[in-house]
Amino acid sequence: MTAPAEVLELYRRAQLDKLDIRTYQPPGPVAAEFMNDREHWVRFIKGPIGSGKTNVNFFDKLALAMNMPVCTRGQYAGHRLYRHIEVRDTYANLWGTTIKSWWQWFGPDVGHWTGGENRKATHTLVFDTGGGSNLHFEIVFQAIQDQDVDAALRGIEFTSANMGEADQQSGDVLTYLIGRALQQRFPPKRFFDEGTEYYTCVTGDLNPPDTDNWTYGIFEDERPEGHKMFHQPSGRSAGGENRAAISRETYEKMAATNKHRPWWVKAMVDGDWSPSRNGEPVYPEYDDTVHCAHKELEPVPGLPIRLCFDQGVTGPAMLVLQWMPDGQLRVLDEYCPGRIGPTGFGRGCKMMLGARYRGYRIERATGDMAGFFGGDKETGDLAMFETVANAMGIVILPCETNELNIRHDAVRQLLRYRIDGRRPALLVSTRAKMIRKGFNSHYRYRKRRGMGDNSTDPIPEKNEFSNPHDALQYGAIDLVGIEGVKRGELMGGRGDSVTGLPDDDDFGGTTTPETDFDVWDT
Repeated sequence: MTAPAEVLELYRRAQLDKLDIRTYQPPGPVAAEFMNDREHWVRFIKGPIGSGKTNVNFFDKLALAMNMPVCTRGQYAGHRLYRHIEVRDTYANLWGTTIKSWWQWFGPDVGHWTGGENRKATHTLVFDTGGGSNLHFEIVFQAIQDQDVDAALRGIEFTSANMGEADQQSGDVLTYLIGRALQQRFPPKRFFDEGTEYYTCVTGDLNPPDTDNWTYGIFEDERPEGHKMFHQPSGRSAGGENRAAISRETYEKMAATNKHRPWWVKAMVDGDWSPSRNGEPVYPEYDDTVHCAHKELEPVPGLPIRLCFDQGVTGPAMLVLQWMPDGQLRVLDEYCPGRIGPTGFGRGCKMMLGARYRGYRIERATGDMAGFFGGDKETGDLAMFETVANAMGIVILPCETNELNIRHDAVRQLLRYRIDGRRPALLVSTRAKMIRKGFNSHYRYRKRRGMGDNSTDPIPEKNEFSNPHDALQYGAIDLVGIEGVKRGELMGGRGDSVTGLPDDDDFGGTTTPETDFDVWDT
């Protein structure tokens, strides 16, 4: 895809000396989607190093400027007016990378440049757009440095703002910029006829940090209205972007050179949220750009759901799964309330299912076999999952095994397998936040303190993320059984076990299937 024709024509007509006018093409479809999006007022793009994010940001703002309404009043009547602010964490980074990238397109000898190194700078350009109309484009380069956010940005009025390397800045910067952008203070409303509206936004670019960073919390956990993160694919993948600048082979060399730093490879080469530096993820096979749906998955009408449970040291967990006819296992939802008694947990599970999955038949429910021990039926003292099952009005079966290697292998088979060589065999909904964050970083082998060889504990750390992941393992084993996992059946779909499933034509409907089982009858 290419930049809008109006923008390219704008560049061709620009009355600027010593400027290399080139036809700009977004480095790939994700970058093009980022540029064309006008639905969200907070747009961030993340990807590997060298994926063209910085230039995409610049041309995005020039395209926005060209599409501004023409001023009808004041000194700029008959012309377009636009002001963009580039924000970085330090002036060293601002001048060392952002401004140098801008100068590759518009050097300081073009237009009017003010500001010296290690301080705020402004570049004003006037484009002749033809017909006697000009575009007055102003870009302000500003760093927060060691100032308070409000002190650093106080009084700034802009049409758009961009947070360069956003993960290295404070989340307070985004909050401040959103408040200023939505007020539409520049250009002033008095320059237009009453009722004239224009698009304002705050954007950001970043190489993915670990999942403890505020950017993950905002765009993946909280997901407020008007916000979107655009995910560029791995530089090693067939769909890698900005191939004109960096080849796939170069990314492969980067990965090989830095294989002792897997967290760096995952972020800088694969453009994925990197694991915590406090340990190693249990499943390095997980790829967030592949195995996460990046949206809330809805259950497919006509297919039953499956439930899996873990009693958990830090609190019980329940997952809602759906096994597709082609062998894809979907993690639709999770319920992880923290420390709670079995009766309260069972009631909470029942309420969540009633709210989101009413009418869907529960095909199977399974849990950690340890949760079925410890009760005393003669005295009426029930085990954990017996109490949960009674509260929910369902039957929960113990998983065949608690052996860690088998459990991990079941999930790994799903992560490694591609259905028809393309679709992942495991797909996670954004509702399953604990599962996703655990995959990315926090379901991990903890590093041993004081060990110089970066050795880790032999079993995963017991934390709030291990509980839903244990539940997923029980659910994966329950699909094909221990022997099925040993034979690698999860690498090849459901095979002969698929019975009574609706035709493909039935999957597009939105009606709730009829069922003779309803756990919400009281």
